[in-house]
Amino acid sequence: MPLETPLGSIGGHGSVAHDHGSRMHALPRNVRFIEDLRVRPIPQNLLAPDGFNVALLAKREQYLKQGVCLDIGPKDSPYFPMNHTSARFLDVQTRGELIERYARTGTHLREHRVPEINYVWNGSLSYAELTNGQLFHYVHASHVLEHVPDPISWFADVCEVLHPNGKLHLVVPDARFDFDFRRRPSGVADVVASFLERRVTPSIASTYDNFVRMRPKHNAARKLWKRYPNDYRLTHELHAAAFRQAQAASRGHPDFGVHSWQWQPETFVHQMLLFCKVGLIKLRIVNSSVVKTPRNKNAFTLLMMRDNSTHGCRPTM
Repeated sequence: MPLETPLGSIGGHGSVAHDHGSRMHALPRNVRFIEDLRVRPIPQNLLAPDGFNVALLAKREQYLKQGVCLDIGPKDSPYFPMNHTSARFLDVQTRGELIERYARTGTHLREHRVPEINYVWNGSLSYAELTNGQLFHYVHASHVLEHVPDPISWFADVCEVLHPNGKLHLVVPDARFDFDFRRRPSGVADVVASFLERRVTPSIASTYDNFVRMRPKHNAARKLWKRYPNDYRLTHELHAAAFRQAQAASRGHPDFGVHSWQWQPETFVHQMLLFCKVGLIKLRIVNSSVVKTPRNKNAFTLLMMRDNSTHGCRPTM
């Protein structure tokens, strides 16, 4: 018997049955199992032991003693002590501009916890140029990568300012348990396209999708672990508002609050392994460092370091 789908009928041997031209061709039955979106287990050698995040936190002082450390996008939760002589902070705006921008959106930062920003990045310079060639022993980026328009170029930027034996500490939201849970998972093709297009702002598609799929907004991980709410409705008003956001971005007014990427630990790790293998990323995942999203939480963590078996930091494909 043919398999009935909303787009037509698929015959028993995978052939597409036509309905006299009144329906579109059906998608292949395995469309949900495209290789780069298939959820495969993380290799055991990469998984961290219990208590790894606590151990990392305890090592902050050790890294600060070794040399200068960088916190990217600290907002009001800096990873390093704000006044430590070895701590530096990087963001897309100055301290005052960040406080003002968040206040306009209804989020009031804890001002006493917002550090002075040493390096303000506007997309025109690489991190190496911005920091005058400073090398960092430890780079921390929490809830940053999902906002980066072009992850491959971002990894190259970080690689260039990372000490040969330094570590990149990533904290990445798990799209299944934050307000991205309605959105399509990011695949290899999406990341490659962002690199080849040399994106410096979120794509128009991401801007629209970020707005239209987020409302009503649910970001309580504990609730999302239990069940997804069934309250989404794509109304004319919601589409119109999302369209205006996308239109503004197309006219040179991007929203860097957009989540450009939706990963879970397994898809992220396997994409990074692929990009490293083919030379698009010159950082490798550190063994025993991947902490999958803990129950009732909404982020996973891992460490990366320079792959010293390769030359340079820029993609070589």
